[in-house]
Amino acid sequence: MKALVLQHLLEMGSIKSLLKTQSKDINKLKKQLTSMIVARNNVVLFCYSNGISAIEIAELLGCSRQMVYKIIETDKQGEEEWIRKHKKN
Repeated sequence: MKALVLQHLLEMGSIKSLLKTQSKDINKLKKQLTSMIVARNNVVLFCYSNGISAIEIAELLGCSRQMVYKIIETDKQGEEEWIRKHKKN
């Protein structure tokens, strides 16, 4: 039964259309997720630079403090790289 349904869908091109739609949806969601991660990281950096401890930020986010420190460290590395790039010029 499943094989007949699958064969029918393949003949109609529905599977190809479904896969294309799903691929587009996944790419759209990936972009949204990336934007949300950037926004979250900016809030973490803002809170930390304004005196909120990594422990408290982690509790509020529901993540580990190691993750909070990783966000902070990644930002510092990005700043240092930016400074190095622009010092050369």
